[in-house]
Amino acid sequence: MHKHLGSLTLILLLATSLYLRVSPNNPQTKMEKSQAVSFCQLFKESDSYLGKLVRIKVVWRLGHSFSYIYDPECEQRPSAWITFDREENLCEGTGNKLKGLNKEFYNETELVAVGRLQRCVGGCGHSSAEDYKFVVTCLEEAKSINVNRP
Repeated sequence: MHKHLGSLTLILLLATSLYLRVSPNNPQTKMEKSQAVSFCQLFKESDSYLGKLVRIKVVWRLGHSFSYIYDPECEQRPSAWITFDREENLCEGTGNKLKGLNKEFYNETELVAVGRLQRCVGGCGHSSAEDYKFVVTCLEEAKSINVNRP
């Protein structure tokens, strides 16, 4: 009996270790598979990046009726509605970084985020103004920016 219990414990430990290495919910797995790309490049070649895990650096503008990301360096100034994946799919620490952000009515935050670009049929966000949304799975960095309110 004890011999079988030891074998079963060893099998469970190995299975758990393998699951954590390949699990899509493991933040390290997400980070290894993500490709760093500029936000401008993401939109220049949006069809080739749709649904792929990418790492971007952007500005998140948040207010009463809007929540979108953009990069002031892009000539065309594309933007995308921003959402966050379900809590169980977020990498560790993302929730704490979100809680620590500026809670004012209108603000901007510099983000380094990992996620997926998705096309919105019929538009995303307030008044369906955005053609794309970026679904964040991991928030690596978040720094509030002082802005002049409109």
